[in-house]
Amino acid sequence: MMPPEFREYAELWQEQIEPEELARLQTMAKKIERNARRKRLLDVASALGFVGAASFLLWSHPASPRVEFGYLSLMAMCLWLTWRRHQITQASRAIAIDDPRVFFEKTIENVRAEINLSTTSICIGMPAAILCFFLGKAVLGLTTGELLRKLYDKVPLMIFIGMVLVLATIYFIRDNIKLRRQLRRLESLRREWDEQRARDPAEGR
Repeated sequence: MMPPEFREYAELWQEQIEPEELARLQTMAKKIERNARRKRLLDVASALGFVGAASFLLWSHPASPRVEFGYLSLMAMCLWLTWRRHQITQASRAIAIDDPRVFFEKTIENVRAEINLSTTSICIGMPAAILCFFLGKAVLGLTTGELLRKLYDKVPLMIFIGMVLVLATIYFIRDNIKLRRQLRRLESLRREWDEQRARDPAEGR
């Protein structure tokens, strides 16, 4: 049951916000939750794919402790990113439109967490790919030249992998930009709401 003070805020919210704006915010809250669920599914699939492939590679090609540590570090990073995504998704479900104060607080906090995770993914993406290259070379016991020659024999596959990496980077950058725009919009709406609340008591005197 909604506490009395929350009920008052909800009534004030319904009175002062335009129906179109209320509908827009409700849509925004649902979109944030829907996007969070979609991203969680993508992150879980990617993490499971990498962990499975790395585990199979280490099982079929015994490696030195340092190489195993490198792979375990990458696996731990994938699992951490997946867990962080899960936390963000759970938080997005707690966003409610009934109380404006809670709505802006939770939504802005959620979007900031999304931005931090997106920025982290962009920063570690290329170093992680380079580390995977050298770890793969070490596991297979090949020199850099030998590995490059083997990869050259599989040009279509390498082009495909390269395109996936480029598209993934573009996706993360575009998503980061969209999230920052969304954050600015939410902060602007919160300022407008705070100003409206500050004006109304004076008008009621």
